[in-house]
Amino acid sequence: MIHFAIMPRLSLNEETGLLSSWYVKEGDEVHRGDKLFCLETDKSTMDVESEFDGTVLRRYCDDCSVVKVLSQVCAIGEPGEQAPELQKAEEQPASAEPEA
Repeated sequence: MIHFAIMPRLSLNEETGLLSSWYVKEGDEVHRGDKLFCLETDKSTMDVESEFDGTVLRRYCDDCSVVKVLSQVCAIGEPGEQAPELQKAEEQPASAEPEA
């Protein structure tokens, strides 16, 4: 069964987060609690951990991507499973200004 890691929402008014760097690559085995990526917001930096055991099947965004909160950022499942080909996570240019 395929599970998805999502970009967490750290505050109520947060729309995006910066996925500054990945700790895993496609094909890596992960366990619940392993670090997946580093998330930066305007107020904090934190490591996001896996909630699942399995293999990283697909990453849907790259390092230094500004990603909409609650977007799927990677698929975790059993080796050999086919992760769906979603569009890249809802990335926005790093210089994007907030909407009014």
